[in-house]
Amino acid sequence: MLNLSNSYNNSKNFNLSYNNPFNQSKHTWLTEIPINFAYIEAFALIFEDITLSISYFELEGNGSFDSKPDDLWMLQLYFDSAPKEELIYNRLNVIATTLNIAVPKFNTSLVQDIDWIKHTQENFPPFAVGNFFVHNSSFHEHKPIHLYPLEIDAGRAFGTGEHETTSCCLLAISKLAKKYQFYNMLDMGCGSGILAIAQAKTWQQSVHAVDIDLQSVITTKRNIQINKVHKLVTPQQSNGYQSKYINNNAPYDLIISNILAKPLVKFAPYLARNLARGGIAILSGLLSKQEKMVLNAHRLQGLSLIYRIQRNAWTTLILGS
Repeated sequence: MLNLSNSYNNSKNFNLSYNNPFNQSKHTWLTEIPINFAYIEAFALIFEDITLSISYFELEGNGSFDSKPDDLWMLQLYFDSAPKEELIYNRLNVIATTLNIAVPKFNTSLVQDIDWIKHTQENFPPFAVGNFFVHNSSFHEHKPIHLYPLEIDAGRAFGTGEHETTSCCLLAISKLAKKYQFYNMLDMGCGSGILAIAQAKTWQQSVHAVDIDLQSVITTKRNIQINKVHKLVTPQQSNGYQSKYINNNAPYDLIISNILAKPLVKFAPYLARNLARGGIAILSGLLSKQEKMVLNAHRLQGLSLIYRIQRNAWTTLILGS
């Protein structure tokens, strides 16, 4: 899955792969690939199915939150056995050919005795975004008193808040909080539960957090307990909008869906059907070039654009019914 903060050091690391890095192997191999920011996501995703963990961080750039396409980043791939150079090269070549660029160089080395829990925590520094301060359980320092704290340990679920898609949703929630009060909310594709928790802390009302992935539901249950919003947030497993639970609790005056562009388009009629009259929808997980497709699908259902938030190549839409 693809995923922004105001600032969180210059080491912008994103863990994309969830093939359970906490299952320790005797040895770990690291493949490092320097690549321009414009291409980092494409190259990272092609290795998701064969890696223990994937992270990337900025090597050279402007040092600001909004990275430029030519900024140099380092893509890091972790394996539990020595990867074949031919395999790495062939996968890189597929993306490079598609993008019409040269195949990037790479280097693989043996890394021993990695503590994956510590590694993951170190790659998730705390940061502020909108009305929220996001951190993991290893952070024990002072938290800004004017921001809602969100303690998130994603585990194998998507969503620590770092990626543009999630952070733009947090910015959208912060923006809506200035004008709107919601009473019955839905987080479609809740992942770690970070957005459901943000909604609960902002409006102190009922939030229904659903995901097709059972591990995400389990992670959300743990995180809502940690954040003390378990009386407000109800996690449930659901295949999209196709569940009695969703139908029985509709309509919702706020629906947040941070998934991908094509599922957003597919779900547009169901979202409209479950959104209360005068309700608001936050749609994220789409590239800016996919905005027209997603927006048109929802306009056909009677929704209109209120506001958009853009970060790097990503767009988040705020729509009204």
